[in-house]
Amino acid sequence: ELDYTFFDWQTNTAAKNETMNFPDGCVGMSYVYSGDTDHTDRGTLVAIYNPATEEWTTSEGKIEDHKTGFGCAARYGQNGIVVVSRNPSSSTCEVYIIEDKDNLPHGDLAPVYIMDPIHNPHFPAVMCTGPDHKNIHILVTGLNEVTEDGQTNPIYYFRSMDGGNTWDEYMSID
Repeated sequence: ELDYTFFDWQTNTAAKNETMNFPDGCVGMSYVYSGDTDHTDRGTLVAIYNPATEEWTTSEGKIEDHKTGFGCAARYGQNGIVVVSRNPSSSTCEVYIIEDKDNLPHGDLAPVYIMDPIHNPHFPAVMCTGPDHKNIHILVTGLNEVTEDGQTNPIYYFRSMDGGNTWDEYMSID
């Protein structure tokens, strides 16, 4: 059971990836939590399952300081997690990095990147590559957007090749 939420990872078919495996055998997951019926405090939580101890550890609170939803996550670095979530209030996608899954945050994290609202980004997907899993690749849909060449709901790709320090410009995928 995942915190009595309607927006858990089991029912969120819009999310592209929310679970990850770590070299030590642990399984990580992100999920969207809502503690009230109006979902005004909806946000992303992270949980880690350790098969050696058969225990779950959670972030014990959403990682953002505002309402978010339908995020995704991937393994980052050797022992961390990158989370991408959508802020419906500002119509942005925000990227958060948790450096160490064994020391989950218990409250607000500062985003390392915010995709501006001009593209109305929805339904993110993220993966990390490279020898250290620190090259971050993100796809989002520009929902209800029509590009200059007539493409409806374009897919945008953006990335960081240095662990979230700098980011490429968005690239539209036909």
